[in-house]
Amino acid sequence: MADYLESLPPEITLEILSFLDTRSLCQASQTCKKLYDFIHNSDLLWKRKCRSLNSKDIEKDIETGLSWRSIFIRNYGTNLVKKHWLEGKYSQPTSLDELPSNHLGPLTTEAWGIILDAEIGALNL
Repeated sequence: MADYLESLPPEITLEILSFLDTRSLCQASQTCKKLYDFIHNSDLLWKRKCRSLNSKDIEKDIETGLSWRSIFIRNYGTNLVKKHWLEGKYSQPTSLDELPSNHLGPLTTEAWGIILDAEIGALNL
């Protein structure tokens, strides 16, 4: 870990890392082994990230005994697809090329229902 981060108490390092978005957090974890270990093993950091997703599926996953990091990984892609779709990023594509190849993941029936309702609403405008 960079010298300045090593000199901080773990609680402060956790607080700083909590402000990073997911991509930045992944990039930070690739800078050194100590930072990777800190990020990878910080249950509180991943719990905060999970809570930011606001997904009902997270509550179900908590009961399975998975780590917070595993729960986040499991729900991040699904939540991102639903969010982008509802923002109109994937709405009414004219070709398959307009859909992201690396972000589409399995969605729940409930998530598809929300997306379908939004698409039908957009068509009726």
